[in-house]
Amino acid sequence: MNSPLWTLESEQLRCSVRFAWERALRGRAAPIGFDWTELRARVGIGRGHLVEVTLFHPEFPQLRETEALELAEAFVCAGLGRQGFEDWVGEVRVGPLSRRRSLPVMGATLTLPPLAADELGPALQAAVAAVVGGLPVEPLGADLGAADWIVLESEPEPELAEMEPERDVVWLSTRVPEATKCHLEGQPFFSGRFSRCGERFFSLLWPVVGSPAERLARREQQERELVERLSSSQRGALVGAAFGLASDALVVLLRSPTLLDALASPRAGLRLLPWDVVE
Repeated sequence: MNSPLWTLESEQLRCSVRFAWERALRGRAAPIGFDWTELRARVGIGRGHLVEVTLFHPEFPQLRETEALELAEAFVCAGLGRQGFEDWVGEVRVGPLSRRRSLPVMGATLTLPPLAADELGPALQAAVAAVVGGLPVEPLGADLGAADWIVLESEPEPELAEMEPERDVVWLSTRVPEATKCHLEGQPFFSGRFSRCGERFFSLLWPVVGSPAERLARREQQERELVERLSSSQRGALVGAAFGLASDALVVLLRSPTLLDALASPRAGLRLLPWDVVE
């Protein structure tokens, strides 16, 4: 197997690409001649500040879709590193690519996707740098100022709520709609795509108890206590409030992990859950 034109980050990642390719070839009568220099790519930034990648190669149609995707993801991972892939990449797609003819047909044109194999790694890193460079220099919680509160509605999925509490949400008001939509839609979440100052998103949840009026009074009480603690410490901000089928919540942006124990109270039925995906 030919090597990519840029240096892969580590031997582990080089092995990951090689293993994916060998697995794709397993059981075939004759190995496919895979030439990395024929690889082409498109890289963009989508919703939730996620990097979207499409890879094209003449041999991809010869593989099962799952095999082609496994190989493509290993290759993208080689450009960003394992953690960078988990934090920044939304979706990797694959597509076919026509090979150049040795004798070009008169009047025919072949339009290739813009990036060659040796440009993929730098393009991925440039996409990440572009997102980070566009984030506020100040902490996001301090930079919201008079930001509007945006109301979002969600279709609850109670059967998934035990493992994914965000699936319980019916109605949510937020000052950070882009991050909130990413979380509610179940996309890979990394707080660093929305704040460059080390802030992290959390939901402070408690079980639904009592009448609608009692439920609203509980939320207002929790909000007053939370805002008081955050104001006194200057290490976080309230950025959202949610109502669900089984739980209600406040969404908080924290700059200091030392506040976690102070906010969560099992005796009061309070749980503090991170939005960031933790493997």
